Amino acid sequence: PPDGIHFKFLWGSWDLPDYYTFWGERGSKEGQFNIPAGITADSDGFVYVVDRDNNRVQKFDLDRYHQRMWGGGVASGTDTHELCAGFCRAGTYGDNDGQFDQPQGIAVDSSNYLYVVDTNNHRIQKFTSSGSYLMQWGGLGTTVGLFEYPNWIAVDNYDNVYVVDQGNYRIQKFDSSGAFISMWGWGVAGGSGLETCTSSCCPGISGSGAGQFESAQGIAANSGDLVFVADSTHNNIQVFDLDGNYQYAFGVIGDGEGQFNEPIGVAADNEGRIYVADKGNDRVQNLEADGTFLSQWGRTGSFPDEFDQPAGIAIDSNGYVLITEQLNQRVQEFRVTILTLSDPADPDAGVDPDIRFTGTTGSYKVTELDTNPGWRLKSIACETDQTGDDPVIESPVVYFNLDRDENITCTLSLIHISEP
Repeated sequence: PPDGIHFKFLWGSWDLPDYYTFWGERGSKEGQFNIPAGITADSDGFVYVVDRDNNRVQKFDLDRYHQRMWGGGVASGTDTHELCAGFCRAGTYGDNDGQFDQPQGIAVDSSNYLYVVDTNNHRIQKFTSSGSYLMQWGGLGTTVGLFEYPNWIAVDNYDNVYVVDQGNYRIQKFDSSGAFISMWGWGVAGGSGLETCTSSCCPGISGSGAGQFESAQGIAANSGDLVFVADSTHNNIQVFDLDGNYQYAFGVIGDGEGQFNEPIGVAADNEGRIYVADKGNDRVQNLEADGTFLSQWGRTGSFPDEFDQPAGIAIDSNGYVLITEQLNQRVQEFRVTILTLSDPADPDAGVDPDIRFTGTTGSYKVTELDTNPGWRLKSIACETDQTGDDPVIESPVVYFNLDRDENITCTLSLIHISEP
């Protein structure tokens, strides 16, 4: 018999995830923002926010207190790259090393080096986690390694860097030192359809075909070696492999589950699920890699769990979801509740194992993750100890709502199947 069956519990539609904290307000001092954009978290738990119109990057510690910032003149107002921990100011815009002109995206690699998209300078700048300038690449143009208003960026499990070259309607791929590897988009090799290119490349052709871009935005690479690109004009997410081969797309315009209205930021968690900042709907959606809807939260407003133009999104090493809001000038952080439970009861003994837990306010879905070979979940039945909504059973999936401190008991029936 198996050691146990594992289940996951995910927040459901329009109910609060486990809200954790927020920080920020409009301004130019430490911890204040003027259009926060890209956000990322390193392996040590530090969070980095691109403060777009203040032309700087801010770093926050594990308790989300401001630690330092960097950009042109953030300490003294000069045009040179500076670090600042206190009594800081907005960065000066320009094109010197470590200076920015409306930066947008940010990503971190396995060594905690940071890559910042310096949009109006059409380049990528690389920094240490302490903000020291390392190098840059790019420039305005259409050939290999050049950009036209790049905006978002991602790093895969192999430290390859993917840049959304928005004005050229293509994605460019580099190694961690900025050496060009390849690009993809419609017509990038001189043809008329979706192509990949490694030399003598062209700007892409905009449009709505499979693998074609109109207004590409956020980008993320997941643990399954897939690359997800949001397009705010198409209102969808297009999916590619790491070489740029088109796989599939999901999403249409709307406010229903799995629909989008100007999606911007995209992030992937350790299990390959993706989170999308659905900017026009002022919400965040959580989906499986194939686009299957899992959960959503948010509505328009400025209270906790409300958004006003969510844009950047990241997942930290503890699974916390971090979201920048451009008009609320802040970062919100959520703990997405995922409980993995195991029951050691022996199905051969004729025992229907029970699972019990105390939930928090919200809407949950329970589904089977996996079982040991030879055993599968046959059915599941759940009931609560309080009045209210009864669980909806679509075996082997159960949806239910919990009030605070309400308990739910699930009874599982297992079935033995032949070994493969």
